[in-house]
Amino acid sequence: MCRCRFLISLPLVLALVFLCGAALIQPDSTQEEELSEWVDEILQQVSRLSGLSVKHKVQVKFKEREELRSYLLGKIDEEYPPARLEGWQRSLVKFGFLPADTDVKELLLSIYEEQVGGFYDPETKQLFLVKGYTDQLRGVIASHELTHALQDQHFDLLSLLEDNSDNDDLILARQAVIEGVATAVMIEYLTGGQLAELPELGTLMKSAVELQIGFTPVFSSAPSYFQRHLLFPYIEGTAFYQSYLKQMKSKDLSHLFSHLPRSTEQVIHFEKYGEAEDLPVAVDLSRLQEVIPADWRLLYRNVMGELDVEMLIQTFLSEHEARQASRGWDGDSYHTYQAEEGVILIWLSTWDSPGDAREFYTAYKSLIQKKYRRERIEEEGDSFSLWQTEQALVYLERRGADVLVIEGISRPLLSSVVSATLSSSKVPIFRGEQFSQSLIK
Repeated sequence: MCRCRFLISLPLVLALVFLCGAALIQPDSTQEEELSEWVDEILQQVSRLSGLSVKHKVQVKFKEREELRSYLLGKIDEEYPPARLEGWQRSLVKFGFLPADTDVKELLLSIYEEQVGGFYDPETKQLFLVKGYTDQLRGVIASHELTHALQDQHFDLLSLLEDNSDNDDLILARQAVIEGVATAVMIEYLTGGQLAELPELGTLMKSAVELQIGFTPVFSSAPSYFQRHLLFPYIEGTAFYQSYLKQMKSKDLSHLFSHLPRSTEQVIHFEKYGEAEDLPVAVDLSRLQEVIPADWRLLYRNVMGELDVEMLIQTFLSEHEARQASRGWDGDSYHTYQAEEGVILIWLSTWDSPGDAREFYTAYKSLIQKKYRRERIEEEGDSFSLWQTEQALVYLERRGADVLVIEGISRPLLSSVVSATLSSSKVPIFRGEQFSQSLIK
């Protein structure tokens, strides 16, 4: 999950503005000494469009391209200390998202260097504009990032982006609201239109990105996992916010930010968010501690979520199969371990119904046959399969609405790990405050 606690503008996403043929507002001068007055003017317009009052001015600075790499490197190191980065990278490789020789840190750094045109840092409360862009694009970037500044003044963005529950799917859902609102305000600022009255923007934004992607060589050559994760908050987030506005008939951001979606599933399927929301389930794998050998080192633990499940299946199967098999996701948790056998993946997912679980189970069986170079069935029943592969055993079982995946394990430990995992507790993730019956119509 590409987490970052600074909010960035992507030229790929901003391409939507030019596709719409907007008349760009720009400053007469971009000299640093004149930035403050220019920013104050845009800030007032963004305040009117977002409904968020200005509590204090926002400090703005230019950043040279040469400074950007050092700054970004510091942010990546802060978010991904060496042990966390290693665990995340090895987990992505084990799932099949990345080739084994991928340098995730360098890849992230290269993508951000190419894509970042400006950013708001909620730690320093500053807006940075990267030099080298046209005055027109700077105006676009400023409107987007100043929306983040107002969000931060009202809702404390750091508190929303910090989470100790190892649930990056939850964080990505929050990022989708943060970036979706900022992108929506930017579009209204530049076009003069009302988001709720515009055509559905999700498809339009995807088309705009496809037109521009050839001009971004680093991004276009990056693994699809990183492409989708980077764009998801902007594209799906804007579509989510547009649906929210159409349903709510009000730009009440205080309500939205106190009722944030709890999963990427709720962002992708707006009907699962709201009064009759489909609450995701927290899967607790702590019982694994009772059976995991002392020499196994925990590399990483997290939640996949519907978005990552869909992307994983699409890595090996068709887009249609991926969408069908990922729908009905209700919750999951995975652990990866470093053992003598190599990296071991233990992943338990739960689904809305046994039928949804069966659909995912069937798709994953097909996935395994494409993922490994050498695989053969050792045992198979109506609801379980055991393969021997070049990376030790792979075990797959469906039990009711649950599906268990274990990859890379040796036979002596298989039975105890299966028993401990399938007895894991599952509890719906409630928010602190439930939806008011009167607010959602």
